[in-house]
Order: sequence, then C-alpha cells, then structure tokens
Amino acid sequence: MSLRSAPMLHLGFASLHLLAGHLGAALVHRARYGRNPLVLYRAGGTAHGRATRCVAALSLLWSAALVTAAYSDALGRPLFAPPGWLAWSVAALGLVTMVASQHAMGAAFRVGQHEADAPDALRVRGVHALSRNPIYLGSFTFLLGMTLWYPSAVLLALLAALGVGMHRLVLAEERFLAARFGAAWEAYRAATPRYLVGGTRREETSPRLGGEGPLPARAQVTMRDALIAPDDLRPLLRPSGLRSVAMTLLLLAATVSLGALAARAPSVFLSVPLLLVAGFFANGLVQLGHEAWHGNLFRARLPNALFGHLFSLLSLVPFRSARDAHLRHHRYNRTARDPDAYNVGADGPLVRVQFYVVVTLGLALAPLHFGVLYPAVFLRGRALAAHLAELTLNALVWFALFRYVLVPHGWVRPLVELWVLPFLFATPWNGLKSIADHHANQWAGDRFHTATTVRTTALWTFLWSGLNHHLDHHLYPRVPGHHLPRLHAHLRDALARRDAPVFDGYLRVFWRAFVAGPTYVSDGHAFLKAPPR
Repeated sequence: MSLRSAPMLHLGFASLHLLAGHLGAALVHRARYGRNPLVLYRAGGTAHGRATRCVAALSLLWSAALVTAAYSDALGRPLFAPPGWLAWSVAALGLVTMVASQHAMGAAFRVGQHEADAPDALRVRGVHALSRNPIYLGSFTFLLGMTLWYPSAVLLALLAALGVGMHRLVLAEERFLAARFGAAWEAYRAATPRYLVGGTRREETSPRLGGEGPLPARAQVTMRDALIAPDDLRPLLRPSGLRSVAMTLLLLAATVSLGALAARAPSVFLSVPLLLVAGFFANGLVQLGHEAWHGNLFRARLPNALFGHLFSLLSLVPFRSARDAHLRHHRYNRTARDPDAYNVGADGPLVRVQFYVVVTLGLALAPLHFGVLYPAVFLRGRALAAHLAELTLNALVWFALFRYVLVPHGWVRPLVELWVLPFLFATPWNGLKSIADHHANQWAGDRFHTATTVRTTALWTFLWSGLNHHLDHHLYPRVPGHHLPRLHAHLRDALARRDAPVFDGYLRVFWRAFVAGPTYVSDGHAFLKAPPR
C-alpha cells in the first residue's frame, strides 16, 4: 500500500505525530497535573526559542511537502522505492518510542524550556537510561518512516534539516539542564549517550578497561592535579571535529599526491625519496588513528568510532584490538603488564632483534600483531567475539571492493601506488617515533619518567597532531593532540623541576633511541605474554 494508493490513510497516520506527540500529551498532562507542558515560546529571544521557531517552520514545510507528494509529482518523484513494510515499521517504532518516552517523563514532561516550568529532578531510569533524548529520537524516527513512504529529494532534504534543527534544540536544552542540575546532570551525561550511541566524552584523563581493577596511582592525573589549573585544562579537553576532518583530508591528499609522483618518477632514486616523504604524511594519518583510540578527534563517541573503523579498514589494523592494546599500555605504561613494551626484556640477543624488527617493520607487521597475536593473548569472551566480527566484516568489505570495484575498473594498481606503498613507507617514521616516545625512560618509574616529550618544528608538530609531546599526552591522555603544545606550555616548568625526559630535535632523539636499543630488566617481562592477574 503506497502513499498514492491510500493518501488519507497515510496522512491520517502522519497526524498522530501532532495529536499524540503534542496535543494529546498536553491534554493528559493538564488533566493529571493541572499545567500545560507546551512552553515552546515563553523564551522566544533565547537560542532555544530561535531553534524552536526554525523546527516549527521546517515541520510545516515538511508536512506540506508530504501532502503534495500524496497527490502530485510537483516536488519531484521518489529517488528510490523502499518496501512499504519498512516505512510503516520505522514510523510505528518512532511513534511508540515517542509516546513511551513521554509517559516515562511523567510530571517532568515539557515541550520546550523555561525556568518556571523546569522539572524538579532528572529522569535517568527506564528508557532514559538508554538515551538522554528518547522523545526527540522517537520523533525523528517517526518522521524518517513517513519520509520513506515517498523519499523525494525535497522530503529528504527537509528531513535532514529537521534533524539538524532538533539537534540544535537538544544542545540548547542540555545547556539549560546543566545550569539547573549541575553535578547531577554531568553524571547523567557521562553515563548515558545523547541519542543511542555516541555519548558525550568524559573529562577524565586516564583510560579504564573493564574488569582491570583500579588504575596505578602514578597514572591518575586528574583535573584536580596541581600541574595545571582546572580552568586552564578544561578548554584543552575540547576536540575540534572540523579540524579533524580538515587534517584527514590534508594528510590524505598529500599522501596520495606524493604516491602518484613516485609512481611516475623516472628512476628508483627519485621514487624512493618521494615515497619516504609520502610515508611521513601517511604517519600523520596514523597519529589521527591513535587519536581515535582515545576518542580525541570528535566530541561524541560515534564519529570517533566511525573514523577509527574506517582507518582500520584502510590500514588493515583492527580498531578494537589496537585500541584495547593502546589503552592497556596507558594504564600499565613501562611495567610488566604493558603490552606495548616491545623494547624491554631480559638481557640477550632475542630482545635486541625484537627491538629492531619492530622499529623497522612495526607498522607493516601491525595487521598481524593486532589481528592475530595480541587478541590471542589478551582478548577473551565478548571482546574476542567483537574482534572476530570486525575482522570478518573487514574481509567481506575488501572482498566486495576487489570483486565489484577495483578489479573490474582496473584500480588495483592505483590502490597500491597511491596508498599501499606510501603506507608501507610510513613504517620507518612510525618505528622511530615509537622509540622516541619512550626514550630515556625508567622501567616501573614515576609518571614523569615513563614517556618522553620531544620539542620539534611547528610544521612537524602540526602534521603529526602534536603527539611528539608524548609525556604530556601520557599525563593527560584526554587532551586532543593539537592542544598538546599549549598543554606543554603549562607543564614545562613543572617537568623541568622533576628532570623529566624532555628533549629538543626529533632527528637527534631518533638516532639516540635507535643506538641505545632496548632496556634490559630482570622482572620477567616478556613482550606479548599476558602477566598473571
């Protein structure tokens, strides 16, 4: 049954959004509590009031477009034809979610915000434990289902605009709730996603792994730490999604362009240097992947995870496994439980060979390490199942790409020239950075001597996302990399007083770390061997 074949049935169902979602709920609320919860325009001069008027206007335009689509092609034909049952199911799910959420709000239900009508307490249980905004989520899902009845370009564009408008309303309401409920709101915000996924980042500085027990005391650097005032730290904890996207495009363009130049070079004596420079930029992309492990690219978790999984697909380095290993490294940095301490072990040739193999081939071997070796030792239960599911999905995507895109269009060779070779030539840069990051450090030392900061040129710092400030990063891992130079300016005197390993000149530290080789210890540490719990 299509919108054209039964327009009155479809439009009657569409009206439930207004009747059940607003007018009906308002009548029930007035009958139950003696007060109208529709407070949309009581603060018309506020950001919320402006967003409300915008959403109201877009809703009217969307409704008019749906009515027009039911009777004519004046606004364009549908771009695709989803099955009718899918559209009805999505719309019904959205309506049920919206009504159930309103019921769960009870006396706290409001459409809009105003100090005089603000609820006395937050609703944090039931459906609100799954999403901070289930009413908006249900409303948009309902509109999505109805748009799928006739997905023309106009209706889809208006739906997208409504989504943006609703998001602006959510942000305005969150600011209102933060001002009213303070610490209670912050705790709820940290524990519950804004919609269904992608909850707000926590302003904590040390990653936690489920079931691992408390963090070592030396790893617990918090906003209360005397190294930097909380008011100075807070702005440094805010990532820039726009900057992350721009950096990704810049580094990707440089990598691909230099790979293309290397492929057309007349001799190997020119192509190899060009590939090394391409590898330098590709290693900048690797640093962005590292930022995704920490959730430092975007404010919400979902885009961080999407970036991480996309980079995982391109690099063949599984996102979940690599993130688990890296956060575990932060927790147990330079101790026997550090899974990343390849440059430490009992005195002997095996550890030295292991050290130089990882330095020179580490990035090339990363798919094997994080795909097979690390998961086999450290992952169990659900974590291992999720890792295997990620590997399976990546394999299916690559199979489909080769089968239906790359081979039929003759794009395999360009893929190798523009991406695979530059990425392989990022290996020496990544290996040298990894040993510089922990050069002249103490084994099982205090937190100021288990990572290294190397001050280098502004351009180098910019292209590698500030992660040459690696000690600063370990002290405050929730600070995005592009803020680390500013963080280091605050910490510089404190690090100097503690004689922390801070050096100038990346190339000099690369060479010193390479010549120094691994650190020999006698506490039984073995790379890729899970210590007893």
